[in-house]
Amino acid sequence: MEKNTITKTVLLYKKGLSIREISLLVPYSREKIRLILKNEKLPMRYRNIKYNGVESFSHLELIRFAELFGYFFGDGYVSDNRYDCTLSFSLDETDLVRTMIMISEELFSFAPVVVHDKGFYRIIFKRTFGRYLIGEGYPPGKKSKINPNVPNWIVNGNDAIKAAFIRGFFNAESTINKGILVHQSAKFKMPLNIVDGLKLSSKIVKGTTYDYHYVRWKDAQEILPGFDGQSNILNDIRLMLNELGIETNLYPIRLMINPKNEVSVHFQLYVLGRSKERFLNLKLITCKKKLRRMNICRGDGARSIVQELNT
Repeated sequence: MEKNTITKTVLLYKKGLSIREISLLVPYSREKIRLILKNEKLPMRYRNIKYNGVESFSHLELIRFAELFGYFFGDGYVSDNRYDCTLSFSLDETDLVRTMIMISEELFSFAPVVVHDKGFYRIIFKRTFGRYLIGEGYPPGKKSKINPNVPNWIVNGNDAIKAAFIRGFFNAESTINKGILVHQSAKFKMPLNIVDGLKLSSKIVKGTTYDYHYVRWKDAQEILPGFDGQSNILNDIRLMLNELGIETNLYPIRLMINPKNEVSVHFQLYVLGRSKERFLNLKLITCKKKLRRMNICRGDGARSIVQELNT
């Protein structure tokens, strides 16, 4: 039993977890964990020693890092106080889980931890990695609240860097439903009289934590003439896609009002049918589940890889 726990401690450290994080998963104190690592002749890591800035990457490494950023902009989260750093994928997206592990190992020489969490794969990175991503332009906290832009090193990069970011984002966030599309929401401050007017055109929808007002965009337009708000993420992606020769439409489709009278506008970016072939030829989606929905490839469905990755 003791030997198995020591082996687990060493594996967790090699996967990139800190001594503090390991102490929460094994019945050892931090001092005991340090002694185990010393006996195994493993060098102590120091904060950020393995994280290079984008200016230090080779061109091929920068392309891989841009793809990782795309995944995080799609389905990632870094908290703005504790720097918790996670990604989530559905159980039939094991290829995306493997891709994230491969990129992490290639660029930073450690693999994140993968766990089952309420019907999803949750990929857990070190908090030092969360701080590092923020330093390279990733927005901490809820993206819908701050409505961030894509970092300049991606927007102003060459076509290969832009394509890599878009590939990660569409693999993580896109929906295949009579076409290729993605959704993002952004919160906007509106006067209370406008919010009250929007509620008159709404219907109440039950959410997981609270009920909210749902308003179709065509109903909201009568109350919000000349509204020019946008999702900065989708707008930046639309411009990059245009530079790659991909035509899209970007428009609001609905809005939600929560009990605090905060208004979230939901936007949709749609790849036009005449650009679909070029979009796929550039491999801007490689997720097998989504390609299967377009009858482009076949796969073996969902297979659990948690035991394989974390043993």
